[in-house]
Amino acid sequence: MLHQVGARVWLSRIMITWGFVSAAMMFSRDETTFYVLRFLLGVAEAGFSPRVILYLTYWFPAARRGQAIGIYYFGLPCALLLGSPLSGWLLDMHGMFGLTSWQWMFLVEGLAAVVVGCVVLFYLDSKLHEAK
Repeated sequence: MLHQVGARVWLSRIMITWGFVSAAMMFSRDETTFYVLRFLLGVAEAGFSPRVILYLTYWFPAARRGQAIGIYYFGLPCALLLGSPLSGWLLDMHGMFGLTSWQWMFLVEGLAAVVVGCVVLFYLDSKLHEAK
């Protein structure tokens, strides 16, 4: 699908869906709802990483591809470095606006993915010949 509809549309669709389902996790009240939403979250995010790797093959020759993929994988430690203090701050927001701390975590995580997905939709070039 990434090749047929383009990386811009497909990756942003994954991120926006992922964000909305993640934010919906804040409404979990029982085990069944949690498991259904968690399954949907897994379905929504399942194709992201393989699609990013495929997208990188469009832009980088084989000699440089390892370096590009390494930089992509370096995003996880960077996200942990930035996300950990944010998570601690969100855990201190218990009771604000009637939401518990875990609800804030799902809300902020989900909305961040939706915002990034929308940015990707408007700024990512799907193919090399579309690049400015």
